[in-house]
Amino acid sequence: MRIIDISQPIEDSMVYYSSLTSFKFNWLKHYSRGDNRSISEFCMASHIGAHIDSPYHYIPNGKKLDELDLEVFYGKARIIEVENEQKITAEFLKKVGDLPERILFKTRNSQLYDKKSFTPDYVYIDSEAAKYISQFPVKLIGIDYLSIDKYQDTSKDAHKILLSKGIVLLEGIILTEVDEGNYQIACFPIKIKGVEAAPCRAVLIDDKR
Repeated sequence: MRIIDISQPIEDSMVYYSSLTSFKFNWLKHYSRGDNRSISEFCMASHIGAHIDSPYHYIPNGKKLDELDLEVFYGKARIIEVENEQKITAEFLKKVGDLPERILFKTRNSQLYDKKSFTPDYVYIDSEAAKYISQFPVKLIGIDYLSIDKYQDTSKDAHKILLSKGIVLLEGIILTEVDEGNYQIACFPIKIKGVEAAPCRAVLIDDKR
């Protein structure tokens, strides 16, 4: 069995969506200052790094993070590789066939993290693809960059279409180390009451070897 970490390290130099504030970290106590213990604090937006979006992110009466069923975050997942595409379309997905409960899209986005700065020209999910996905019993959609919607598209149609169907979103993952195929996923978010999103430690479990 191989456990593959698909989360970004949360650190000062990490890539984050351009409209969000950066990660802030501070030592309150540290051995280098003569303290007998280490205690840290940090401040970050809930949509930094690998994170879960609940329906409440764009749906006023949608479920908040702590109201979601935990089984959504663990189980069989399929990685679908999207090659040479600027966006994920319904036409592309129709060639894939029936869609499983948990889908992770591997695109050229995973290479963008190496730039250490936000790249607005990333692969996204268009509205027709979101409508197509919502026809299947999908529980979770993941993508290997910081948003499923096109940069500066204020309508946020993909978010709204999928979240309105109760489909949870996993954004900010890195899939360079994995191939297309079937895995087990675990991506439990921090349990924060009443919020729309929170970071998670997302891992894939490959037991095919």
